[in-house]
Amino acid sequence: MNETEFWGLINLSRRSVSDVAEMPKWLLSHLEVMPVAEIADFGRHFRNASWSAYDKRLWAAAIAISDHFGSDDSFSDFCDWLVAQGKEVFDRALADPDSLADLDFAGDGDVIESEGFSMASVAFEAYKKKTGRKDFSKELGLLPPPELKNPNIWDGEPETLKQIVPRLYAKFGT
Repeated sequence: MNETEFWGLINLSRRSVSDVAEMPKWLLSHLEVMPVAEIADFGRHFRNASWSAYDKRLWAAAIAISDHFGSDDSFSDFCDWLVAQGKEVFDRALADPDSLADLDFAGDGDVIESEGFSMASVAFEAYKKKTGRKDFSKELGLLPPPELKNPNIWDGEPETLKQIVPRLYAKFGT
C-alpha cells in the first residue's frame, strides 16, 4: 500500500460512516482481509502522517480546542484524530492550524482523544486478527520518533495562543 492508497482508504472510511467514532471498526474490517504487508504499510503511513503533525502550532490549536491536550500522550491522540479527518483537512491543518475552526465539531477533548486512540490501534488490531500474533512491531519495523516542529512558537500563554490560532481561540474560548 502506498501513501496515496492509504489516504484513499482513510477518505473512503470517512465517507462510509456516519460518525468518526465508527471509522476504526470500518477500517479494521477492510484491513484484516489484506495481506500482512499491506496492513504494515497502513500502520507505517498512519504513524508517519500522525508524526508529521507533531508541530507546536498544532499543539496550540489542540489546546485552543480543549485544554485537555496539554500532555504529550493526549496531543498524540489529537494528531491521530487529525489523520482521521482525511487528507484534505489534514493537509490544510498542517499548513494553517487555525483552519480547524472551519470544522463542525464540539471540541470535546475526551471524544477527540478517544477517537484518536482508537484510530492509532487499527493496524495492530487488524494484524492481530489476521495472524493471531501480537508482534506487530516486528512487522512494522523501527520508525523514528517524531521531532517537534516549531518548538518555540508558543510560550504557553493565552495571549500568544490567540495570536497563533485566533479563530479557534474565539470559537472555543479556552
